[in-house]
Order: sequence, then C-alpha cells, then structure tokens
Amino acid sequence: MSTPAEELPIETGFDIFAFWEEYQAKIILAAVLLVVAVGGYVTFEVAATRKAANAESALAKADSIEQLQAVVKDYSGSIAAGNASVLLGGKLRDEKKYDESLAVLREFIEKNPTHPLVGGALLSIGTTLEAQGKDTEALETYQQIATKYNDSYSAPLALMAQANIQRAKGKTADARRSYESLMSLYPESLLSQQAMQDMKMLKK
Repeated sequence: MSTPAEELPIETGFDIFAFWEEYQAKIILAAVLLVVAVGGYVTFEVAATRKAANAESALAKADSIEQLQAVVKDYSGSIAAGNASVLLGGKLRDEKKYDESLAVLREFIEKNPTHPLVGGALLSIGTTLEAQGKDTEALETYQQIATKYNDSYSAPLALMAQANIQRAKGKTADARRSYESLMSLYPESLLSQQAMQDMKMLKK
C-alpha cells in the first residue's frame, strides 16, 4: 500500500521551462526596450559629439560677422556658439556697432550663465561701454567682474581697466586701491608689474 507522500509527490526547484512559457512575452519586450534604450543613448552621444565637432570646425573657420552669427544660430547651446558670441561682440564693437555688440554679449550671458567665458563677455561689455563714453557703467561692470569672477582670467584685466578709468578721472586714491588689489590678488599676473609702474606715476 502506497503512502500519501508517494501518491502526491511534492515538486521542488525552479522550472525554467515553465517560467519561460509564462513570461516569455514580457522578457522579450524588456529585452527589446533595453536594446532600444541603449541604441538611443549611443545614437544621441554620437550625434552630440558630431555636432560639437562641427560647431568647433565652423567656429575655427568663422572670420566675419556673418559667419560668427551663423555659428551662434546653427549651434545654439554649444560651447562653440558661446565663444562665437563673445567674438561677435568684439567684432561689432570694432565696427562701432556698440548697441548691437552689447545686445549680443548680454544675450549670451543671460542664456549661458555658467559658460567659462562669461567673465570675458562682461569684460567686453565694459570695454564697449568705455568706447561709448559710459565710464560709470563701465566701472560698475569691471567691479562686478573683480567681485563675482575673481578667479577668472578676466579679473586682473578688469582691475587694471578700473584703475585706468579712475586715474583718468583724477580719482587717485581709488586708482591706487585698484592697482594695489591687482598686485596683491594676482601677483603672478603679467599685469601686476604694469600696475606697479602705473601706480608710481600717480600724483601724490
């Protein structure tokens, strides 16, 4: 006579074939989605790399205002487009198109607040304001650079420009402080030596 255990055998372990039969559709779908996701990511990265390379190439060839404008428009959001904006602002200033220059530079800063050339763009704005005879606004811009972007290459240049305006306006004490700040904060800068020479020429 058989025992109950013999009449009703208990199956243990994982049945991979049964599992496959039950879940094969979901497994296949998940695998397809994974392939699509990976493929999409790779495609995106390749496209982004190619776009960046094309942008840099276009910037390297850009020499005229029109060519720089094309880089800014065609590769909006890229590092190269930001660089092109700063160069464009300078070219417009050189042609005495001051308002256009300021508009380009300010738009660049507004759209790219973390771009490494923001300090340079502000420096260009200060230079353009000086060219317009707006020394007060130029001074405010240089002070902003010296304070907010004091770790950028633009800071010692801004301090020098600031000191020169103060010196030209006869604000000897202010100019002296600016020269001293430059020498103290940026002793390795090539402008430090120039600041020392210029400070010696200040009226007592």
